[in-house]
Amino acid sequence: MSSSTPQSSEEQGASGRAQRRPSDDALQRIDLAEYRERFGIPADPNDEGAGAHLRLEEALTQARDARKFEIDMYWKRAAYFWAFIAAAFVGYASFMNAKAPQAFPAFLMSLIGLVFTYAWYWVNRGSKFWQENWENHVELLEDAITGPLFKVIAERPDADWRHRTFDDWCIGPRAVSVSKINGVVSMFVLMVWLELAAVAVAAVWTKDWHAWFNVLSPIDQTRWRISALIAMGLPALAAMALLRFGVKSHRKGHHPELWLRSTQPKSVAGVAETSDVQTAPPEVEQ
Repeated sequence: MSSSTPQSSEEQGASGRAQRRPSDDALQRIDLAEYRERFGIPADPNDEGAGAHLRLEEALTQARDARKFEIDMYWKRAAYFWAFIAAAFVGYASFMNAKAPQAFPAFLMSLIGLVFTYAWYWVNRGSKFWQENWENHVELLEDAITGPLFKVIAERPDADWRHRTFDDWCIGPRAVSVSKINGVVSMFVLMVWLELAAVAVAAVWTKDWHAWFNVLSPIDQTRWRISALIAMGLPALAAMALLRFGVKSHRKGHHPELWLRSTQPKSVAGVAETSDVQTAPPEVEQ
C-alpha cells in the first residue's frame, strides 16, 4: 500500500501553474539553487573571492542596465501614446464644436482614442512585467557584489499622527507606485472615451448633440440631467478612490517563480531543417 504526503497550498498552487505552462520545452522551471549555479552566485554572500566572479558581476551589470532601459522606455512609450490620445481629443472636440457638428468623424475620433488608450493600458502592464523581472534579477544577484542594496529600504520615520505636519499629511514622500498610478489614469481615460463615444452616437441619432438630453429623455428633464451627470462623474470618483487606496508600492518580500526559456535551433530541438540544394542521384555504371 502506498501512502502520499498531502501537499501544502503553495505546492498545490505551484503544481497547478506548472500544469498550465506549455507542454513543450519553451519554459523550464528552475529552483533557486540552479539559478545560483548558472550565474556563479556563491553560497556564502560574504565570500569576497567568490563575489568577484566575472560572470556574476557581468550578469548584475546587465540586469541593472536592462532595468534602467525598461524604465526609460516606459516613459517614452507613455509619451508616444499620449501624443495620439491628445490628438484624438483635439480632433473630437473640433468636430463636435464646429458650426455644423460632424458626428460621424467625432465618433471615429472616439474610437481611435479608445483603441490607443486600451493599448496604452496593456503597454503599462507589459512594461511593469519586464521592469519587475529585471528588478528581481538584481535583488537575486547583488548580495555577493554590493550587498542587499536594492532590498534595503531607507525611508523617513513615520511620525505619530498627533505630531504630523502639513508636509507629512500632504506633500511628503509616500510609498506609492508610479506605474500603478499610470494604470489607474489609463483606465480613467478609457472610461472617458467610452462616454465621449456615447455622446457622439447620440449626436448621430439626434443630429444636435447640444440638445440630446431633451430628445432622448422621456422622463423629467431635471432628473435625467442629474442621472447623466452622475454617470459621467462616476469614473472620476472611482479613479480618485483607486489613486487614494490602490496604488501603494509592494513593500513585502518578493518571491518570483524562475523559468528558464529554451532557445535552440530547430535542428537541435528535433525539427529537421530542409536544404535548398537538391542532390542528384548517383549515376549507375553500365
